[in-house]
Amino acid sequence: MRLNSITSRTHFVILLLIIQKLSYAQYCLPPSDLGTVLGSYINSVELLDLNNQSGASIAPYYLYYSNLEPVELEAGNDYIMSIGAGSMQNDYFAVWVDWNNDLDFADEGELIGEQTNSIAGQTLFFTLNVPLNTATSFKRMRIRCGPNVNLEPCLNYSYGETEDYTLLIQPPPLNYCIPSSFAGGGSGNFIQAIRLNEFVNSTGASAQPHYFVADTLLKPKLTRGSSQILRVMGGTSTINRYAAWIDWNNDGDYVDAGENIGD
Repeated sequence: MRLNSITSRTHFVILLLIIQKLSYAQYCLPPSDLGTVLGSYINSVELLDLNNQSGASIAPYYLYYSNLEPVELEAGNDYIMSIGAGSMQNDYFAVWVDWNNDLDFADEGELIGEQTNSIAGQTLFFTLNVPLNTATSFKRMRIRCGPNVNLEPCLNYSYGETEDYTLLIQPPPLNYCIPSSFAGGGSGNFIQAIRLNEFVNSTGASAQPHYFVADTLLKPKLTRGSSQILRVMGGTSTINRYAAWIDWNNDGDYVDAGENIGD
């Protein structure tokens, strides 16, 4: 009985140490002695909807903008990001992304690029090539300026500034087949409207190619294990048939078992 008690406490201590180690794991905090005092700072960052006019920060000259919305990028796509330099001339700038979420920026392909501004306030452009096989998740992006070529994301420098941002990597869009129709809705064979929970879309007869994607509309919310009613209002033809499919496994087709909802 005494041995079991000691063993249980030992397991508890080991588990506690593991939890504490995981909770303390974090990205390095990049130190800088003089920071932005000499004019070495990141004045602005623009990437898609992100437009952060940050200017020079105060000590410790490092900011993680976790309060900003993550920038959504698609795997396999390229994006142009602009960085506005500070008031120092011939300052060095570098960008990294932790693509594999291992809490560092040291892996192959995680250095996005390095540039030097030739004039104060110059706008520098970096291309983010999002790897096609990048897992769908949040990623940390680090931008740093400082006195040296080949900047490191964690080393101490005599001056400069560092900013971190959150990216959200989404999978590339699936290439679903585009259904063809010769006459379209000309004979009254069309979908007048559909309703699924709060999602309502009244379309009527469409023009060529007689195919409509409602990806900009409200997305229906469905609960796992529940049953929902999809209501389809037909056109003016009295001899029309209707069918519905859902790509449950996101493999780009509707041929898998259970994906034909009804006919």
